[in-house]
Amino acid sequence: MPRRALGVATFLLLLAMTAMAAAQQRAPNVIFILTDDQRYDELGVTGHPVMKTPHLDALARDGALFQQFFTTTAVCLPSRVNYVTGKWERSHTVGFRGERALSDEQWRDSLFGVLRQAGYFTGLIGKSNIPGLRQDDIDYYCGSDRTYLGFYPREQHRDFEVLFHGATETTQIEIIGEAARDFLGTDDGFYQRSLPAMKKYLGRRDRSKPFFLYLPFEVPHGTGTRTMERRPTDDELYRSAYRDRIDDMPLPDNYVALSDWRTPKLPLEIYNGEQSDSYSYRRTPEGVHEQMVRNCQTITGIDRLVGRLRAQLEELGEAGNTIILFGSDHGWMHGEWGYGGKCLLYEPSIHVPFIVYDPRPESIRRGTRIRELAGSPDVAPTILDLCGIKPPESMQGRSLVPLMRRADAQSVEWRKDIFLECLMLGQNYPLVQGVRGERWKYMRYWPLRPVPDDYRDMLNFGLHGEKPAYEELYDLEADPLENHNLADSPPHAARLEEMRARCVEALRESLGRAPTDPMPSITVEEWRKRTGDFYRMLRSAKK
Repeated sequence: MPRRALGVATFLLLLAMTAMAAAQQRAPNVIFILTDDQRYDELGVTGHPVMKTPHLDALARDGALFQQFFTTTAVCLPSRVNYVTGKWERSHTVGFRGERALSDEQWRDSLFGVLRQAGYFTGLIGKSNIPGLRQDDIDYYCGSDRTYLGFYPREQHRDFEVLFHGATETTQIEIIGEAARDFLGTDDGFYQRSLPAMKKYLGRRDRSKPFFLYLPFEVPHGTGTRTMERRPTDDELYRSAYRDRIDDMPLPDNYVALSDWRTPKLPLEIYNGEQSDSYSYRRTPEGVHEQMVRNCQTITGIDRLVGRLRAQLEELGEAGNTIILFGSDHGWMHGEWGYGGKCLLYEPSIHVPFIVYDPRPESIRRGTRIRELAGSPDVAPTILDLCGIKPPESMQGRSLVPLMRRADAQSVEWRKDIFLECLMLGQNYPLVQGVRGERWKYMRYWPLRPVPDDYRDMLNFGLHGEKPAYEELYDLEADPLENHNLADSPPHAARLEEMRARCVEALRESLGRAPTDPMPSITVEEWRKRTGDFYRMLRSAKK
């Protein structure tokens, strides 16, 4: 080969090698999909007998499925704050009835704040439900702070008509899908049709930057699925799918219809069982089956959206560099012991699916099944770790990356239990704390009480030697359905004492500060003042 030709060939080879090295070092994109009220067993890959979720099953097949993943607070608002802050509710102090919001410092150290500081183009589309969220600090914001969207969002509230004005679809999942296409840049119709005032918040993606896209849904939550109407204009999936398979959807083994409810699982002075109409489905087998059908329909709808997102990533040439995570804010009960809804710390409420798919070579073990105990505060530090970013010291959760990368996850030194809590005190729910271990589970309760004027009364409760009014202890290995409370069993007295002590210790750890320290959060009123431009936009656009 002539010297000049050899030089050109060498130059081209070096150029190609440089481009390949640059591509390998390029920061990954991230898409985090969060459903609402989805139990662990509501995916094909987790054993549902009927539900079809081929795209999510594929993510689990090619990524990591966490088989023992738990939401540490089984209530939507604080759970979603746990996910983005990497903290327990008791630490970030933003709860369902606490009237608190993330402070500037907390927002800076949140998943959104850290990624944006690291050069990411950030986006949120759907039900944010995060008091303290800064709309102006998210590059692409098309979300709702309200606790509901409804199945037909643009008809549920005028704010949603402003937010989703650019959509041509009418159903929640499909509207979020339209906005996601706009965020990615595969279809700008949503942006072009949006109200001028809203366009300020629909930033145009800089393709030289990595992106983070958060897609929080409000299905299969009851306020989303109960508003389904099977309209002629709805997709066939939402009108008829799974209705021929009702007989193949078994009721829980410990299901109790309202007509058969005789002996409550919890004493009535602890929990009277009087739930909101949102959970009326639990009263009859027919009601539970109808809810199951709607859950199947909407989760399959989200699964279909996942498939479309992956196709769009392929179109953009980003599929090989985009991490996809999938989870749920909490589960809910299908009439177990006669209960519906969530908040109580039983397995149907706290055990949720969690999948991590990273297509990059040598990133995580493909098709792995991880049984170590993981929880919602672990997600933010995991995402940052996958992006090569050191999590802030304020994050309490642990990165799950070591579990996904080791050939033997059991060789990783890991937690043996996880702290759980419910501080809602609304809808008749009791104050409850608990510890979920690999085999044993302990929960302690206090009698029903009014919501205190000072949220700190709930945050610090249990640290000063208060005696619970009721306790539960379960051997999950022998009794996975939690039917047999062993708290009063003499042979298990030593185990009970051990779990009591561990619960107080874990409570103190999750608090993350001295009980007398001021709360790190701010009031909702302060937050609204700092984000006034967005709400003024909504008000003016509605006129």
